[in-house]
Amino acid sequence: MKLLTGIMIGVLLLIAIVWLSKIWSGGNKSKPFTNSEKAYQAGLSSLWPIAKAYWHTQRQAPAPIDAVPLITLTQDILAQTREDAVYRLGHSTILMRLDGEYVLIDPVFSERASPVQWAGLKRFHESPISIADLPTIKAVIISHDHYDHLDKAAIEQLAGKVQHFVTPLKVGEHLTMWGVDPTQITELEWWQSVELNGLNITATPAQHFSGRGIFDRDHTLCSQLGYSGVTA
Repeated sequence: MKLLTGIMIGVLLLIAIVWLSKIWSGGNKSKPFTNSEKAYQAGLSSLWPIAKAYWHTQRQAPAPIDAVPLITLTQDILAQTREDAVYRLGHSTILMRLDGEYVLIDPVFSERASPVQWAGLKRFHESPISIADLPTIKAVIISHDHYDHLDKAAIEQLAGKVQHFVTPLKVGEHLTMWGVDPTQITELEWWQSVELNGLNITATPAQHFSGRGIFDRDHTLCSQLGYSGVTA
């Protein structure tokens, strides 16, 4: 029942956000970002079928019945690995070891991917490693600013142990508002690259949309990011 209530609240909030965004966007003079190929035309007409599907479709196991098996990670365990490695921490959150240093992608550590922690999409399991237990992070890479990819609380906690943040255009503005030093942030347009002491990061086109609230639909860029190091 709690799951259904959370879903209903989330869908209603999404409908309200899109509807109000359309009203506001008529007077907004800044030009939004657009996809290179796929156009998303989200609106009340498309969201209502989604809402009905959430309420009426009989889904098999929409959430795990039993605890999701996890292997706990610590700095000591990570230090035992000398090779390049990839660790999945959650839906979008990836920790990579590359050339002996660590890169963290789309860090989300909060319980819910939502503007509030009392409603919204809830994670199925805790992160296998806490922010406090993470090693020094060479770079945090953000693909776009949706709540399931950009977690304000995580960014605020990570700022002291991250050397650099790399984001698509305009996403870095969120980070500066949350206290990250602007000198630690690099924003990339599609096909732009940055080199961080041997780690090369390139932003490539993503066919998606962005926004965290009522008034910012597609006002930040979405990117897929490619990585290369000295040995990988």
